[in-house]
Amino acid sequence: MENFKSGMSRILDKFKMREYKEEQTIHDMEAYKEKVLRTRKVTYLRLAVIAGAIILGAFLVKYFIDHHKYDRYVVEETSEKSDTGTMQYVELSGKLLRYSGDGAALSSAAGTTVWNDSFQMSSPHIDMFGTTIVIYDQEGTQISIYNEKEKLGSFQTQYPILKASVCKNGSVAVLLDDSENTWMNYYAPSGSLIASSSTNMRNPGYPMDLAVSEDGLNVAVAYFVPDGDTVSSYLAFYNFGEEGKNKEDNLVNGFRYEGILIPKVEYLDSQTMVAYREDGFTIYRGKSTPEEAKNVIFDDNIISSFSDGSRIGFVFSDSASGHPFRMEVYGKNGTLQMETGFDQIYDNIKISSDQIIVNNSSEVSIFNMKGIEKFSGNIEEGNVVEVVKTGLNRYLVAYSGGTITIRLK
Repeated sequence: MENFKSGMSRILDKFKMREYKEEQTIHDMEAYKEKVLRTRKVTYLRLAVIAGAIILGAFLVKYFIDHHKYDRYVVEETSEKSDTGTMQYVELSGKLLRYSGDGAALSSAAGTTVWNDSFQMSSPHIDMFGTTIVIYDQEGTQISIYNEKEKLGSFQTQYPILKASVCKNGSVAVLLDDSENTWMNYYAPSGSLIASSSTNMRNPGYPMDLAVSEDGLNVAVAYFVPDGDTVSSYLAFYNFGEEGKNKEDNLVNGFRYEGILIPKVEYLDSQTMVAYREDGFTIYRGKSTPEEAKNVIFDDNIISSFSDGSRIGFVFSDSASGHPFRMEVYGKNGTLQMETGFDQIYDNIKISSDQIIVNNSSEVSIFNMKGIEKFSGNIEEGNVVEVVKTGLNRYLVAYSGGTITIRLK
């Protein structure tokens, strides 16, 4: 009997020991889980602190970059030209295009010649869409078309040229004057005629400007319409795709504006067109049949306008704010993106690589797209003609003696 009791006691002790171990194991597991959770919380907290520090650091760096103003520049490279007296300059996608009546040449930011071409024009004018450019002889008959890599074609027109507008693929819409009628001809880069129509002062009026859409399917023409003692405008949209194939003169839509002058039109892409009115601007949308999308009317008189193909800007007189001028920049949808005042009397204003560059023959002012002035100063080397942003704080300046590459400091 004693042996039995002793055996049962040992068995009970084993069960108690097992239960103890199991309880201990459970306790250890709970402690381990708590430790893991504490470790995770500490790790997440550290990561959050690190991420916050990185975000704050990036914000501070961006704030410094946005608000830092440079007060001087250094010349890193100089290139003298012997033909600067007759040359005109314009930026083409970060490169510098120079042209005159004798020809044109495109140079990279480093000064390397991309292409060079000769022609004879009495009054060379240009139009661009992205990296495609047409140079035409206003009141002459010569047209040459290029992109940032090569020449695409050249040809002569039957009548003197009033204006020309190019699309991305090099097709060109041209207004021609034969003294009795005005022709709107549409050409391929080779000079082959795609379409042609004639207008006069009675129907629908005298053409002021024209623009071709990015894909080349649409052409917008702004006409001046005599209207008694007032001026009116008619804006016509022509489509050279399927939509306009069965329409008379390919005309798919038109808008008449009483008492309003539209001196300039511009396509921003394949389906967005802006009409620069004397009192504001109108955005039109539609790939085949454009319609009015937004009207913006200004209270102040417009001094000048500018664009980079995706944003449009305007300059107004603004003495009430303490600055002689005020600029406003709008997006493709017609919403205001930036507004700021500035003091510099200017010959040119443009958007170059997300900066607004304002210059006259001696002074240059540079603003970012938040309206913060990054630089304002004189260029000592000579009379400034064109300024191109080529890199971080670097600019190519065409001046009366050639070109210089400068870095802001």
